Amino acid sequence: MSGIKTKQLESNFHQKLSEIIMELDNDYAKLATVTQVILNSDNSIAKVYISFIKENDEKSFFELKKATSYIRKELSNLISIKKVPFLELILDNKLNRINEMEQLIKKINKK
Repeated sequence: MSGIKTKQLESNFHQKLSEIIMELDNDYAKLATVTQVILNSDNSIAKVYISFIKENDEKSFFELKKATSYIRKELSNLISIKKVPFLELILDNKLNRINEMEQLIKKINKK
């Protein structure tokens, strides 16, 4: 698949996955944000990077991982594709690290 089509598919997955996660009944999973979706070369695996609003990332991430098969099934209903890729959820801690760095910079500036 060409690069443009892959990017379009990744963007479409990103949007649909975000919608599906927002509609989950699990309160922990609802705190999730899809930050990025990367498909491998044959579109059989989608790496889905997830970040969370609250600090309880690991518990929320675990709860979301339990719903992966449901999310994949819902994705198959929303996107017309021959085979929905396996979803590999990856915890994205960039926001937490950015907040930590900002706090450190503020401490340094106060001195």
